[in-house]
Amino acid sequence: MYFFVVACRPHAAYPGDRNSDIALLLLDRPSSKPVALLPAYMAKPAMPAPVNSVVHVLGWGGTGAAMGSAVLQEGKLVLQPPAVCAKYWNDAVYGSWRSNPLICAGKYAGYEEDACAGDSGGPLFLKRGAAAASRDVVMGVVNEGRECYSVWSGDVAGKPGIYTDVAHLIPWIQDSIKVLTGGAGSARVDAQARVHGFDGSSSLLRGARGQAVLLLTAPKYELSGVLVKPGSARAALGALAFHGGDSININAAVGRLSVRLNGQRVPAGSKLKIKGGVLEVKAHTVAITQPGLVIRARQPCQKRTASSAGCAGLLEASAKLTAPPTSPRGGLLGRTFKASGLSNG
Repeated sequence: MYFFVVACRPHAAYPGDRNSDIALLLLDRPSSKPVALLPAYMAKPAMPAPVNSVVHVLGWGGTGAAMGSAVLQEGKLVLQPPAVCAKYWNDAVYGSWRSNPLICAGKYAGYEEDACAGDSGGPLFLKRGAAAASRDVVMGVVNEGRECYSVWSGDVAGKPGIYTDVAHLIPWIQDSIKVLTGGAGSARVDAQARVHGFDGSSSLLRGARGQAVLLLTAPKYELSGVLVKPGSARAALGALAFHGGDSININAAVGRLSVRLNGQRVPAGSKLKIKGGVLEVKAHTVAITQPGLVIRARQPCQKRTASSAGCAGLLEASAKLTAPPTSPRGGLLGRTFKASGLSNG
């Protein structure tokens, strides 16, 4: 049975960041084979399974006798602790093994069994039993390893193979599935002045105090912001404006959030109908719902402070697409949707 790739979403940081070597493919129809499970989200330094768990790798890559195999090959490996990975693979290249999105696996006696050329992108998985109801769990994706033919010939010593850590990247995978299947993708600007795009990209928000920034545009609406610099050289959002039939202005000051609809103040606790949707205002959050779109603004507050005085004079903003766009999106966030690998029209 042959499948056609309908769409592809590679990680936005790859190939610049070799640790982000992962992509999701949308096929033209479901597979008739049993589907493996994804692990629960587990960020490093936590491991996706106990150290020394037996894991399996599959692929049609090279064998000792040939550069590739016409028969699907399976190798049995052992999940290694981060300290072992760091011993064999330099932290200066891959970053700290306690925080990077990678795991490594191999057999302690020489590390001679591993994935090989042609296996890249294949699964590293944990078997859950032979029962029909049991489903394997994908732990990793073949990323990199020691040159296997040189290991097998005895020219170089073996090393545990490197695999992209699926459990660590579950948030990106979940968002990518939504984007690929035409559901919701999301993008945001956080309180640390970092822009997180629809495509998974990340960059710093830059500009002068008082500068207006277009965040998201479409034929029927526009979301923009005004920059502030609260006590640091970094820019952050101090105000937002949404224009889409109605005009909504959101301004943050220390300990206070002000919202106006068409020039009229909207008190906290209000939920109002607006053209095309709903405006909901709470003490330090605002939600604007429109067809295919939800915009949220939040004023960061110190969790341990009961009074509003602990709330910063800046805003976090997010945009969530709840339906596939039917026209191009622009602005700082909108441009990153086009980079996801899907049609933006």
